[in-house]
Amino acid sequence: MDRPARILIVDDDVDICKMLQFYFTNLGYEVQVTYTGAGAIRSVGDVRPDLIVLDIQLPDSNGYTIARTLRADRYTASIPIIFLSAHSGKEERVAGLELGADDFIAKPFDAQELRLRIERILKS
Repeated sequence: MDRPARILIVDDDVDICKMLQFYFTNLGYEVQVTYTGAGAIRSVGDVRPDLIVLDIQLPDSNGYTIARTLRADRYTASIPIIFLSAHSGKEERVAGLELGADDFIAKPFDAQELRLRIERILKS
């Protein structure tokens, strides 16, 4: 890849978005942030991310619906998705993975662990 990898962060928690944007931008990634499901769908078309970090609980939708929509579209079906959510029970994790998520990280989370998981997915 000749350009920096593009990460789309979808989370309604402004503080988490700002922290992740700062962290990953400083590591050389291009980072786009949106706080809603509708914004996620729009941003995917505009940004063409290499990976999406997606919260499950959003104000206008949920991450499962967004993931299902992305996986159903041939242009977005192969974009890796990492769910990042406070809803981290077995049922939530299984549901996310069954939708085709590439990983699931529970909040609170460690930014270094998230970075390593993102790097692993982008290299594969």
